[in-house]
Amino acid sequence: MAQRSYEWTIELSHEHVREIDDALARAKANGVREIVELGPENFSLPTLGPTLEDMGRELVHGRGFALMRNFPVHRYSSWERCAAFYAMGRYMGTCVPQNKLGHVVGHVKDLGGDPNDPLTRLYTTSAAQPYHTDSADIVGLLCLSQATEGGHSQVTSSVAIWNALVERFPESAATLQKEFVVSRKGEIPVGKEATYKIPIFHAHEGRCAAIYDRSFINSAVALTGVELSKTQTAALDHLDALACSDELRLDMTLEPGDIQWLHNHTTLHARSAFKNEGAEPRHLVRMWVSPNERVGAMPLPEIFAERFGTVEPGPMRGGIRVTGQSNQSLSCPLDAEPMRRT
Repeated sequence: MAQRSYEWTIELSHEHVREIDDALARAKANGVREIVELGPENFSLPTLGPTLEDMGRELVHGRGFALMRNFPVHRYSSWERCAAFYAMGRYMGTCVPQNKLGHVVGHVKDLGGDPNDPLTRLYTTSAAQPYHTDSADIVGLLCLSQATEGGHSQVTSSVAIWNALVERFPESAATLQKEFVVSRKGEIPVGKEATYKIPIFHAHEGRCAAIYDRSFINSAVALTGVELSKTQTAALDHLDALACSDELRLDMTLEPGDIQWLHNHTTLHARSAFKNEGAEPRHLVRMWVSPNERVGAMPLPEIFAERFGTVEPGPMRGGIRVTGQSNQSLSCPLDAEPMRRT
């Protein structure tokens, strides 16, 4: 993948940062306590807001990824960092829950999760995350601190992978348009089963959409005992090899203050394993966004409702939604509690 970073990098200007500072000051002066109360109506970003909307449209209808730089993480408190990040996402749409706890701002760090447990979501570990999509249209990742070793990000175009599969491995391309069994890793919506079936590549209304995470497919194998066929395994291997190839892969190491934005339906992303040996462990803050009308959502085939709840654009599309969740239960924790090791 061509690496002309100026094409996809957005440098936050002094004026942008001043707008964030002013909006944070007004929010605190007005007594805003809950981050989920913030949005364009009470977190005014006169020039950065339109920039975010323009970027959102480019994510969904254009390049599919962007890197925003110069977010001043080191001089903000935990509340200020999460509040500003959340409010920025709200300019592009609705922030949807990322887990069964209803967190709309999530923390990507090693929480002691066991990567070998089929119910563990790998973002809670220091293990490598394979190429995948998240369960929302747009994902934003704000880097607070980086690992002392590893933790590098990789991005690739799922559309480019599809085109290469059709040309080089047509049998695998055909297989990837058929259903695979996928685990929900214990986060099960009302009326649904622990696993579901969905193809990886989809042609819909003139566009190619992908939904993929091999760790969730492997989890389904562990939970059901039903092994993948040789044809399925070969197809996934071809997909992963293309994603990892120098031809299609873009390497990106996020530094504190960087925000990576991705459109999940047209890009895949991955992360290398990492080690924390410094004073500050690797820590990213994550947000999932369902686009608003100004950004515009990509049309999705109806089968995506198995994972996204609905394919209708709007606040209920995407996210992890389970029994007991409501708009009142959504939250933005300022950090994440470590998991107990047993």
